[in-house]
Amino acid sequence: METETEQAANQAYLSWLASVGVRLDGVSLAVFPAEEGGRGCVALRDLKPGDVVVTVPDDAVLQARTCSQKAALRAAGLLAQDLSPRLRREALVLAVAAELGAGAASRWAPYLVRTLPVAIAAALRLF
Repeated sequence: METETEQAANQAYLSWLASVGVRLDGVSLAVFPAEEGGRGCVALRDLKPGDVVVTVPDDAVLQARTCSQKAALRAAGLLAQDLSPRLRREALVLAVAAELGAGAASRWAPYLVRTLPVAIAAALRLF
């Protein structure tokens, strides 16, 4: 059972998702017991194979090419199409760290605060 604080946080997160163009169709956010996976989605109606229940526009996804520091990443050569998988991951880590460092000013602040475990978020703020 969600607390009032969790319900308010979920509602704020749902509002943010809608503001960046994410569409939920037949599902909503839910908090499950930790042994059942914690946060996730719950079906609000019967779903059929092939139903699209979440639509996320490309520019709503936090990536190296969409972060606030994309110009710096581009200048460092970290947005090139031919990057190795390792460098792509490192560019993403830098993008997440940059957005965490931006705090509430980040476009992704509601996502980062709501989804990253506190220990990971704290560690990334060191960069």
